Amino acid sequence: PDIIMPKFGGAPKCRVCKKSVYAMELMKYDDQIYHKTCFRCLECKKVLLPKSVAMMSGDLYCKDCFKKKFKARGKYDDITAVVPGTQEKPKPSSKAEAKSVVKEEMKKA
Repeated sequence: PDIIMPKFGGAPKCRVCKKSVYAMELMKYDDQIYHKTCFRCLECKKVLLPKSVAMMSGDLYCKDCFKKKFKARGKYDDITAVVPGTQEKPKPSSKAEAKSVVKEEMKKA
């Protein structure tokens, strides 16, 4: 993540409004710079604190809106990326797919 810095000195730019952020109004989160007033939930527009933030693809959400938006289907599976080497195999998304995975495993044994 790159912090937007002016070419000829001055203050860094806010990730949301792209205006200069000075020390008294600075909020830093996930290596990004924000005005305290720009550090808001994308859905409900509530001003956030660092402990109450949920971030998805660079967008800020309060924890309540994050849960409503991304857990509507009862799972977070569609929003998590698998980092190579951190998970052996993805979990099957349906019973039919699970049965085929079990059959494949039994063939190997």
